[in-house]
Amino acid sequence: MQFTGNERGEFRLRRTVGLTIVALFLLVTPVAVARQLSSHAALDVPDLTVTTLATGSTDAAGQPVVIVEQGGSGGEPTSPEDALTPARNDDEGPRRIKYLVGDGWVPIDNGGAVPLDNGMEVVVTLTPYPPIDFAAQADFFLTSGGVPVTDAEISLVYDMFIMGHGPFTTVAESAGGGHYRSDFDFFMFGPWELIQTVQLPDVPSTEFTLSLYIWPV
Repeated sequence: MQFTGNERGEFRLRRTVGLTIVALFLLVTPVAVARQLSSHAALDVPDLTVTTLATGSTDAAGQPVVIVEQGGSGGEPTSPEDALTPARNDDEGPRRIKYLVGDGWVPIDNGGAVPLDNGMEVVVTLTPYPPIDFAAQADFFLTSGGVPVTDAEISLVYDMFIMGHGPFTTVAESAGGGHYRSDFDFFMFGPWELIQTVQLPDVPSTEFTLSLYIWPV
């Protein structure tokens, strides 16, 4: 095929315009993307944290009612470990024990009760308290309708929240009168999660989760 002079000129013009458009696109696009990223980086977006508070009341099922608040004033905990750190200068003293309700943690005093299914509850007592050393003993006093439960089996799975080393498994041996005890060597300071499974004869098992904060002061 032969092109006349006019056709060659039109072809060169179209090609030049096309190449110019492509060059402009390749030049402008990175600049626009960079400006967009820069504007996002300049935004001051506060960290959102979740604070769980116990209200002291219970719902229709007898479970504690908790309030979950979300905010970002800058003074909130910035990590799960910080969130679990007890306020040791609180007038009520350290709260090293918490139990899980839904997605929130409810703090209890040493010797406080954790409500379970089927009308049962378990009183959790740590020795020593506060747990300032790796070695600790947990006593679980299990009752049903106020009556000690003596024929239960309690198994435990536990590990650290932040840096998992396990999980580890153990059992709480019956000490009589509804008391079940287990010895621990936590070997690291920080927050630990304990998941307990309570099994009774001819009754579906029930489970509860504790958080224990082990700290040297």
